[in-house]
Amino acid sequence: MDNDVITDLNFIKLLMTRDGFKSDAHYVERFVVSKPAHNIIRLLKKYYKSHPSKDHIDPQVFNTWARTMDPIKDINDLTLRETMVLEAANVAADESVTRRLAELHLARELETLAEDMVLGVVPENKVDDRVDKIISLSRSLQDCGEKGEDKSSLVEIDADNILDRLLVGDGLEWRLESLNKSVGPVHPTDVVLITKQPETGGTSFLVSEFTYMAEQLGSDGKAIIFHNEEGADKIGSRIIQSALNISSTEWLADPQRVASEWDKWKSAYNLHLYVDADLTTDIIEKVTVEGEYSLVGINVIEKVGLTASSKMEEVERLANLGKWVRHLATSKNVAVFLITQAGASADDKRWLSQADVYGSKTKMPSESDIMLGIGRDHLPAPGQENYRYIKVIRNKKPITHRMQPELKYGAFITEMNLGTGRYRDVATNS
Repeated sequence: MDNDVITDLNFIKLLMTRDGFKSDAHYVERFVVSKPAHNIIRLLKKYYKSHPSKDHIDPQVFNTWARTMDPIKDINDLTLRETMVLEAANVAADESVTRRLAELHLARELETLAEDMVLGVVPENKVDDRVDKIISLSRSLQDCGEKGEDKSSLVEIDADNILDRLLVGDGLEWRLESLNKSVGPVHPTDVVLITKQPETGGTSFLVSEFTYMAEQLGSDGKAIIFHNEEGADKIGSRIIQSALNISSTEWLADPQRVASEWDKWKSAYNLHLYVDADLTTDIIEKVTVEGEYSLVGINVIEKVGLTASSKMEEVERLANLGKWVRHLATSKNVAVFLITQAGASADDKRWLSQADVYGSKTKMPSESDIMLGIGRDHLPAPGQENYRYIKVIRNKKPITHRMQPELKYGAFITEMNLGTGRYRDVATNS
């Protein structure tokens, strides 16, 4: 078995009982990346539903049933799937996997409580019950750490501090104030999917926000943009102009001053660029880990090569690419921004929807915490040629004091400065 399959096997172990599947399947499905693992989860869901009296999986019975429900032509895939089921039924779940799920359970409960409290939908007599549940989850997580042999990654969990950070909205703010009020700050493990029409300014949007966020990371934090389209000089010039807020005309007028200011900027902040027309998931993950980056941008995501994807149909490849992005963000504790081209249905539209996302029928969009659509007018009114229309299509972020609930799925008119590449707010249409 390759490393991905072995890792996925540890997660499948957690779903071999009905209770385990009920509590953990939602999280496990976000972590696994191999095709057999996804097939197993899909079949387990059908099996538990069609066998209401079964509280655990008998691997032999399940495999026989699965062959009739989901015949696989590729004998290697079939053998691997059945082997994973057999091993999962007989080996205890890995402690690190159990701990990771416990962390997710706690984080989800904290986020939900934070949002409900801000919105005022938690009855007074239920607050204590919710807090007790959080304390119980926190203790369970601590038990996971104490049982493991390696305590080097054990972190003290303080419910009050985490809740306070979520409510206050600690994280990386956006250059666009409209997005600070709508989706709020960006945190580690967030996945932000930005879909846009061709020639709309998606790369400029990414650069505009990353130059702003890199300054918030300071000298200790590191951000990187992976780029697989035009050459390094083109996007490099956009980074310089956005960071320094200068146009090409200003640059040409005083190149020595610009060179000096850019040297100072890049000495103070860490925003790096990796350009490769043949980007793959392996390259991105390797560079991210070795460079210790906490903020990652990928432009464009659908062109990234996925390891062992040569036999996959495009829909399946995009779905697995989405799973990989989620795994990258969660396992490496990084915030990931993705640029993707919108489909043909987005042509000449101001406000994009999820139906306009290329590959929207796959799980790529569903893996995002935030999804933004950038549209424009085909025949804009005079003076509005550079207007860009940003719609919040998906927003799973908890409401914080900085955010306004009525703008959670807001629509915002912005303007892209063609000289500097920076975006600015023009008006709000909520």
